[in-house]
Amino acid sequence: MKIFPTLSQKISSSNFFSAQFFGKTNFLIYIKELFQNINLFYYFFRRNIYEKLIKKLKIRIKNLLLFHEFFNNVYISIYNNRFFFQKEICIFIVISPKMADLKFKKGGFLNKMGGTVKSWKRRYFILRDMSLEYFKDQSLKEQLGTIPIVDCTISIEEQGDNQPGFYFMLKLPPTSNAKGPEFLICAETDEDRRSWINAINMVNVVTVFNNELYAALKVNPKQPGSYLPIPFFVVKAIKYLDENALRMEGIYRLNGSSQKIDNLVTMINANVNVEFSDANSTTGLLKLYMRTLKTPILRYENIPALKNIVSVPEPQQVPLLRSLLRSLPIPNYVFLAYFFAHLLRINQHADSNLMKVQAITVCIGPSLIWSQEGQPNDAYTESNIQQIICTLMLENYDKLFTSNPLMAYQATGGTKFYKLINLQDTKWPYTLDAPAGAIVQAIAHDKFGWTICVYNDKWGCVNVADLAEISSNREFLSGISAQHDKWRLSYDEMSMIGLNCPEASKLYEILLQRLRTLREKAARLTG
Repeated sequence: MKIFPTLSQKISSSNFFSAQFFGKTNFLIYIKELFQNINLFYYFFRRNIYEKLIKKLKIRIKNLLLFHEFFNNVYISIYNNRFFFQKEICIFIVISPKMADLKFKKGGFLNKMGGTVKSWKRRYFILRDMSLEYFKDQSLKEQLGTIPIVDCTISIEEQGDNQPGFYFMLKLPPTSNAKGPEFLICAETDEDRRSWINAINMVNVVTVFNNELYAALKVNPKQPGSYLPIPFFVVKAIKYLDENALRMEGIYRLNGSSQKIDNLVTMINANVNVEFSDANSTTGLLKLYMRTLKTPILRYENIPALKNIVSVPEPQQVPLLRSLLRSLPIPNYVFLAYFFAHLLRINQHADSNLMKVQAITVCIGPSLIWSQEGQPNDAYTESNIQQIICTLMLENYDKLFTSNPLMAYQATGGTKFYKLINLQDTKWPYTLDAPAGAIVQAIAHDKFGWTICVYNDKWGCVNVADLAEISSNREFLSGISAQHDKWRLSYDEMSMIGLNCPEASKLYEILLQRLRTLREKAARLTG
């Protein structure tokens, strides 16, 4: 490539990686040249020059995060508008064949309807990092559009209009610069549809902060495309605090560095697998995340019920609160169970960290409960609700959540069975330990697409995207007969659940008996 040879030589030389590159003048010159040579920038970016630069200089850059974000934004801006630049600057006419051969995640023909086109069109799709591009054909000579895969929601759809096949919908956020807010896409087979959905989920970048709780559950940096019942960074933050800061004075009370917290927020929003090194910044991040959720963990619609709980006599408060918690969406419920177990461990070291129950509730309450904007708001009443509810959860944890919080959730007790189509990432809490293809029983579900499932007497949360209908009686019988583990809870644990949540205990005794009966029948039929 003989275009801009000076820049090419600089990039190829070791001097390009020297710290002098980041001198103010030199840096601006390089950026100017990169902007002038759009395709060259794209060429080198896609051949991991950028990653090599990051690797060599990361110990010298004070703010690696902003550097990464800057170059990523430059790349996206240039690449998404490359044809405009090419036309106006008259550097290139089309992307060279070498550019078209660059690596991509997935490619193939699909039928599309959406954007500016309201009829079905057969297009060749290329999935890259953060974008789904479509072309007239597989020669890739004529690109017709790009769908940004950022905060993209994917759902399986029923049969569409006048087009046989297997459908899924891509819905884009209002901030997207795509040609339309949604695209209906049709694959030829169900297997192809699921393959595309899984591939898109793996490159989808999800904004975590200032979003709903359920958005963060789509992010798993180590296993992209795998759902988690609790946000990945919350688990990592609590693990760090449990191992390093339980005895630290003023934990959750003292504020961390705002710059460190902002950097962590930016990295998490980029779906980077962050590491924690400062306790106060870590607790500040957790409080900020909960406080900036679009809907609080205890949800706006429960504010009247929470006010009622605070106003009734103390003996009635715990049963009412337990009933409310069990009716929360599954992710909200397990988040509270996991987070308050951590707060209990902090309280157990109150002699060292000076964080007694009242101190903890003052710090945490405002991040869990607040009134919806536009609703009547009495600051004193709201603060009172925050402290009483948080105190009840800390002082009555075993009664509210029991030794197995999933068993205390409000279950239907149904016998709906599914096939688990994706392996769950069991390194994270409350995930189901079951192999892909296992037959599982969903005993509870919520309106946000989460279920509590049982496999081999093990419990876990599973997103409905990871479940499929069972295809045949033989598949069902074979899957059930393979489950032979005995009930894992001890008699004492079952008694505790029965004492604190009797309706759940009775329900699960019936469930267990049903499963055992089914297993015995399945074993006889398949034996």
